[in-house]
Amino acid sequence: MATAPEKIRSALALSMGDLPDRYVLIFDRKLSPYYGWLFPEGPSRVNIGICYEDVRHEKNARVLFQAFLDKHYKTRIAAGVQAGPFKGHPISYCYSLGPLYEKGRVVIGEAGRMTHPATAEGIYQGMWSGMLAAKALAGALQGEAEKAAFGAYQAACRKQFQTGFQAARLWRGAMRTPLLDCFARIVQTPAARNMLAGLMAEM
Repeated sequence: MATAPEKIRSALALSMGDLPDRYVLIFDRKLSPYYGWLFPEGPSRVNIGICYEDVRHEKNARVLFQAFLDKHYKTRIAAGVQAGPFKGHPISYCYSLGPLYEKGRVVIGEAGRMTHPATAEGIYQGMWSGMLAAKALAGALQGEAEKAAFGAYQAACRKQFQTGFQAARLWRGAMRTPLLDCFARIVQTPAARNMLAGLMAEM
């Protein structure tokens, strides 16, 4: 069973100033193989957060988050006001999908551990598996055998996600090596940034 990474985030109300008006992902060694982010939510509000892994349950989320803020945004958010409480939650993921249905029950999205192991994102998988489950339910309601309908749902989810999940295992391993530093240098070029954005969108 894979260790669940954690996410913690907070919204800040502030004048954007020199903060970027675009999504930013920061690959910080203390968060490896995960990342931190800044997402604008309007002209005077941003969402800043981190995703990290705590295999030995030794890390304090608030301390780690504050260290991330101090390192990357200390001067730029000095005049900011926290707009709400900290929010955090574990992410459930896997590399190989297990059973997604049993008699009278079908699971979708993160309930079925369909969260991307490399990015800890699950909205795409949740929506896509939800549509596949709806199709299976419609088939069962129209007379198709439940086992066949939901067996097809499970097979479709594995076909859709499994290859990407297995590739994420390689990505996570690479992020724990000196390749992370090489990667950081390479992505400084505009062409590399555009390519990376496209790859992460595909994942």
